[in-house]
Amino acid sequence: MKNGRDKLLIRFSYIFAALFITLFCSYTPVSVWMDDIFSKAKVALFNAVHFEDAKLYNSVTLVEIENKKLPDQDANFTPETLATILHNARTAGADSVFFLFPAGSGFNTEQLKTFAGVMRNSIPVYLSYTLNQPLYETTELVPEFPPHELTSASAGYGFTLPVFRQNDGLYRKKVVPGQNSKKVYSIESLVAARIRGIKTNELSASAAGISMNGQLVSTDRNGDILYLPSDMKKFDSVSFEDLLSGKKKEKLKNRMLLIGYKGKTGISPVQAAGSTAVALSTGQVVIPAAIWSNILFLTVLAVFVSVIISLFHGKWTLFAAGGTVFLALMLNTILFLGGFNFSVAPVLIMIPAYTAGLMFYRDYKARGLALSYVPKQAIRILQENHNKYGSRHLVKYVSVLFSDIKGYTTLSERYSPEIVMDLLDEYIHVMNQIVDKNKGVMMTYQGDALMAVFGLDGGEDENHALNAIKAADMMQEALKDMRRKWRMEYRELFAVGIGITTGNVAIGPLGSDSFRQFTVIGDTVNLSARLQTLGKELRAQILINEESYRMAKKYICASPINPTRLKGKFQECRIFEVNNAGNPGPRKSPGILTTDDQETAVMKKINYYREIKESLEV
Repeated sequence: MKNGRDKLLIRFSYIFAALFITLFCSYTPVSVWMDDIFSKAKVALFNAVHFEDAKLYNSVTLVEIENKKLPDQDANFTPETLATILHNARTAGADSVFFLFPAGSGFNTEQLKTFAGVMRNSIPVYLSYTLNQPLYETTELVPEFPPHELTSASAGYGFTLPVFRQNDGLYRKKVVPGQNSKKVYSIESLVAARIRGIKTNELSASAAGISMNGQLVSTDRNGDILYLPSDMKKFDSVSFEDLLSGKKKEKLKNRMLLIGYKGKTGISPVQAAGSTAVALSTGQVVIPAAIWSNILFLTVLAVFVSVIISLFHGKWTLFAAGGTVFLALMLNTILFLGGFNFSVAPVLIMIPAYTAGLMFYRDYKARGLALSYVPKQAIRILQENHNKYGSRHLVKYVSVLFSDIKGYTTLSERYSPEIVMDLLDEYIHVMNQIVDKNKGVMMTYQGDALMAVFGLDGGEDENHALNAIKAADMMQEALKDMRRKWRMEYRELFAVGIGITTGNVAIGPLGSDSFRQFTVIGDTVNLSARLQTLGKELRAQILINEESYRMAKKYICASPINPTRLKGKFQECRIFEVNNAGNPGPRKSPGILTTDDQETAVMKKINYYREIKESLEV
């Protein structure tokens, strides 16, 4: 249960990290730059998918005028000039004319009447006037433009708003006036209606979009659509001078002429109007995503990406990251082709950063897990030894503690492996803490046996023999507490024999390139194992060799055992049984056991045997 909860917490931390990185990336210049690049690619694809019909572009001809002078400052821009344009357009067989600038500005009354008369006797003429803000943000229309004389003579009139660029690198254009008492439509809507053969009175507009004879072309809540910059080559164009001279009539026949000034910012209003009108005529427009919907999209995408990438490990993490990049781009493109534009750059920036962080975190955790199998002192010794002596082993004077459970075979027979594993895990965990507390290093576990080394820190642990003996006594005391607990849980009650020796050992890695183990080797280690085995036969708790006794004799009470020839040994060994390691203190006669001390040791041993016997009979 705990393991499952930990995994769930880790999963949530992955998701939180992904969301944080995504939010951070949303406000970086790189995100805007990437969105700009992606939007251009998506626009090109959008145009290729939706606007393949050349007839739509062939129905419009663009006429751009150099924006050097304003109309009222242009001496050649007079009612007579406009009359010439309309005459040439009608003679060439043009369908209609759309003026994308306030034609007639500065005309006097007589000039307005003259131009209005020309309009009535010409092909349909549509007028637009320029606004700097949407109609629903304007208190009232400019009363002097379009003049009544012109609006009454025109086939329709509307407005045009500039194309503006937002922080995401994309262009916007307003095509819906919103709620306004005057039914005035964008010039792009009028062009689109003309393309579809819809009359002006069949148009209606609201914040929801433009309705053309009952078919709604949706926009966002502000009346915005994404401006799709089309290639100018898709439209036929003629210069203003050619139109005045009557040249290139083949590009005017059955065409709608969009006449206007070139933009000062590099964005052609005429081209923007033509591209937007074609999009409106087909109903294939792209709606800019609202802030909340874009945040929701990025959140869902970031969560999806983090979950997918975190499911893979190793080199497959990189493949998962690449796959999620591809899926994110595909999803974003599909939504774009469906008419919805969402920012995807923050997630695409997040993926490599998130992947690198995830791989680093996993590598860090793996290293930490691997290091938990190797003692910290061992790592330090390996580093120091490698720097000084290369790959040779190091010889050190240490104390080795070897502990083994008495009756482990019987324990394994009576209980299932799971129960035995749990019991050993609890036991070894406590023993390991005791070893650490006494400046020792737990070197290895061999089933029911464990081996610890004291003195690896050199000068920091000069009296390592005493520390080993203290640890052994604390291990025995801790085992008593565990036996009381296990007695209540109906678990097996076992005893532990401990052997401690002091001497020189070889320390270092042992094994092949595929698997190495840090260990200690030498007669001192073998003797420690033999002492714990002898302890089972003698029913002794803690046995130490003569060298360990020599180092710690001032602080312990130990009883000598008759010299014994251990298995594998040619000479007899002097062995001592520790009696009061838990109560260290100066001896009255260092190194000599008095009669009182021997009697105390015997009584402690008798009490210990009685306790073991009673516990085994329960």
